[in-house]
Amino acid sequence: MEKLVYFAILILVYCPSMANIFGQSAGAPRIYEVEFVNGVYYDKGDVFLPSPCPRDVPQGVCGNSNSKGYYINGKKGDRISIRLMSNKQKAVFSIFYPDHDIFVNGSAVTSWIGTLPADGSYWINVYTNTGSTPFSLQISRRRR
Repeated sequence: MEKLVYFAILILVYCPSMANIFGQSAGAPRIYEVEFVNGVYYDKGDVFLPSPCPRDVPQGVCGNSNSKGYYINGKKGDRISIRLMSNKQKAVFSIFYPDHDIFVNGSAVTSWIGTLPADGSYWINVYTNTGSTPFSLQISRRRR
């Protein structure tokens, strides 16, 4: 049973398109779909370090709520610009391809600009390695 719970959480955290199909499970962090208005999306939030896990919880299952996830339903050729602002740049993000590989120069950054290579759902994970951190996120899209 523990392996099944662990697998379900991995799907929700690392496969935003699957989370959208199967819905969000209770207690899992929400994965927000980026909905552009005039080519721009804004959001504000907080990220924080997770609490220690109890010993009886499998490693990697506890503490997922420390990050905030977003996904973009992108088209090949879309030009994306991501800017993350936080106090002393304590919040960072990583951006992932639809196959869950991380973008080159897209890990633990505060800004990223690039062209999407294919249609699909691209995941952006905002997180911190230090305490609680409020952030502002701006994502811009220019269609080809």
